[in-house]
Amino acid sequence: MGFAMFDRGIEQVCQPVEVPVRHGLATRWVHAALAIAVGMELVTGLIMQGPKGGHPVDMFYRVHQVSDAGVLALAAGFWAVIAMRHGGTALGAMVPWFNRARLRAMVVDVRRSDAPPYREGAPITAAVRGAELGLVTIMAFCGVSGEPEILHDLLGGLVWLVVILHLLMALLHHYGIDHGISEMWRLGRGSPD
Repeated sequence: MGFAMFDRGIEQVCQPVEVPVRHGLATRWVHAALAIAVGMELVTGLIMQGPKGGHPVDMFYRVHQVSDAGVLALAAGFWAVIAMRHGGTALGAMVPWFNRARLRAMVVDVRRSDAPPYREGAPITAAVRGAELGLVTIMAFCGVSGEPEILHDLLGGLVWLVVILHLLMALLHHYGIDHGISEMWRLGRGSPD
């Protein structure tokens, strides 16, 4: 098997990959669970009382710790789904940083794209999705491991920004483009309404 999952579609890296608009069931379920867990982590991070300054921890701190672990597990699950699925965006397209052809394709895609540059399977779209998932994974890992705490706090602020931008882009595509939110949030097997 090797690293074939990284090379799926490498010969067409400058062209958007034709994949169905509707995401696979596993992708949609993991996305929904991860969105809820990240939301819980971010909200509890705002209201919790941690062990700093000799203060006792509160219930929200405990929930935040559990949500850190949940986010890390779900992010790992999402990476596994991406690596093992047969359709959709290839793992290598989501992590293009180590492949010169994919980096070049990303630059070409940015130069020729209309704003906002969303096309299913497009190099920049895949790279942004990979960066979002990577950021959440690293933040959750820092939270679970407890080291370095300052990085966890800094990444938490960045995750707030990414989540807000992700939501705004989803709404923009839902109301401005034919890519509705229901395509990602329909959790059954049937096609979106």
